[in-house]
Amino acid sequence: PGTPPGSPSPGAGAGTGSVEVHMVYAEWCGHSQNAKGPYQQLMKATQGQQLKTKSGKSLSFLMTEEADEGMEMFKDQIQGFPTFMAVVKDNGGNVLSMDELEISDRNADTIKNAAMALTV
Repeated sequence: PGTPPGSPSPGAGAGTGSVEVHMVYAEWCGHSQNAKGPYQQLMKATQGQQLKTKSGKSLSFLMTEEADEGMEMFKDQIQGFPTFMAVVKDNGGNVLSMDELEISDRNADTIKNAAMALTV
């Protein structure tokens, strides 16, 4: 896959790398349980789609449970469960930045739209 016509050049940073939106949750947390169903529907609905952020980075939705190995990178970043974290990675998979996704509610469309509007 090359750079589509009209896209910024790879050296510009935009359009290269990826953004992963993680729902960081705990099995014991009632708020997490309420958010889990809509988020799993979002993951299923977007699977196989070529979603992009506003800045052109590929976008994916994942879940990280409190007991998962991947929780280590979030332990100092989150205040409670669930938290939706946008993890920006370079083409090599290295984490460049990590910020909480700004959302007004835990609705699947709200999360998807907020993630697609990212300009990181």
